[in-house]
Amino acid sequence: MATMSMGQSELWRTLFSGTVYKAGQGNYARLGTLIALLVLIAYGGYAWSQIFPNDQPIWKWGLPVVLGGLAAWIAYRMIHFPPFADFLIATESEMVKVKWPTARELRAATFVILANVIILALFLFITDIVWRFLLYQIGVLRIPGLFLPGSNM
Repeated sequence: MATMSMGQSELWRTLFSGTVYKAGQGNYARLGTLIALLVLIAYGGYAWSQIFPNDQPIWKWGLPVVLGGLAAWIAYRMIHFPPFADFLIATESEMVKVKWPTARELRAATFVILANVIILALFLFITDIVWRFLLYQIGVLRIPGLFLPGSNM
C-alpha cells in the first residue's frame, strides 16, 4: 500500500478542517483570489446550464449547484492551504512596498506613452510609404493600383 507524502496529508487535512491559517495576514490577496475562483466556478455552472438547455432541472441546475458548492468549499480551503497561503501573504506584503504613482505622475506618464506611440506610428507610416515607393521604382513591388498612373495613392 502506498503512503501519502507530507504535502498530500497536509492538503487533505486542510480540505477537511475549518481552521484559518495565519489569520489576519494576507487578507486582501486571499479575498481577491477567492473572488476570482468563485467567479470562475459560477461561470462554469452557467456554461453547464447552456450546454444542457432542455434537460431536466436536476441535471441543468441541481448538479451544477452541488458541484459548484463543493468547488467553492475547496477554493475557500485552498486559500488556507499553508504553501499557497504563504505565497498570498508574501504577495500582499510585497504589494504594500510598491510606490504607487500620484494622479499627476500617472497623467504625465500616460502623456509620454501616448506621444511615443503616435510618433512611432507616424514614423512607421512614413517608412512604409518610402519603402513601398522605392521597391516599386526598382521593380520589386508590382501591386496593381500601387503608384500606377491613375491610382489614388
